[in-house]
Amino acid sequence: MLQEIALNENGFNNKVYGMSFDQFKQWLKKEYAVDNGNLEDWMVPQTSYWLYDDEKPVGYGRLRHRLNDKLAQTGGHIGYAVRSSERKKGYGNKLLSLLLVECEKIGFNKVQIGANIDNIASNKIILNHGSNPADKQPDSIIVLVYADGKLVWQQLVTAANGWRYRFELPKYNAAGKEIVYTIDEVAVDGYDKTVDEYDLINTYRENTSENPDITPPTGDTIGIWLWMVLMFLSGTALLSLLAYKKYVGRRCKHEKK
Repeated sequence: MLQEIALNENGFNNKVYGMSFDQFKQWLKKEYAVDNGNLEDWMVPQTSYWLYDDEKPVGYGRLRHRLNDKLAQTGGHIGYAVRSSERKKGYGNKLLSLLLVECEKIGFNKVQIGANIDNIASNKIILNHGSNPADKQPDSIIVLVYADGKLVWQQLVTAANGWRYRFELPKYNAAGKEIVYTIDEVAVDGYDKTVDEYDLINTYRENTSENPDITPPTGDTIGIWLWMVLMFLSGTALLSLLAYKKYVGRRCKHEKK
């Protein structure tokens, strides 16, 4: 899997690229030792994670438990990558969601994440993972599914099911033409709605010009990193679902602006 991730791809350092299998085994032993506290002076505590789909590894992530001065300027708490053959399938969103859950377990209340400013895909994933205050989340939303512009499905979605929805409908109409499905939702009072393909984003409207959840960088002189501070909330899980043939699913997300 790691041979499908470049040596330094968009800021993610993959030392395994180009290694033989024997070299990989030695690297894995060192990585395991680091994860268990065997650190050199310049290192910070970290935990490594592998994302599997069934028995196939599709992504890899690192979670740093704290930042040193260098990481605070040029990195962040989280680094992750998805193998090239499995990109644009929702795994990046899934992996970041799970890493944020692990951050919450450790006790973080803020996380710094860096991405190259020209890495559009990663920046979009990061921006998609903001959160509303716990007392400002809607109780539920109603997802509306349209087939060629006609309403054909409705589903109540809540935090209890992880703000996920799924629908099973025919891929083709009676004439054999592929049906174009689109989604919308019933308006939620106090929230601005954004529909991005099969993703729904509800942004809470608050009478303030300040945004405590997203903080601009300070002291950044290299100009290539987009910085974010994300607030965590208990019970919030943002999961990505995949679309296969006539099964389509996406998550509903909530942000604060």
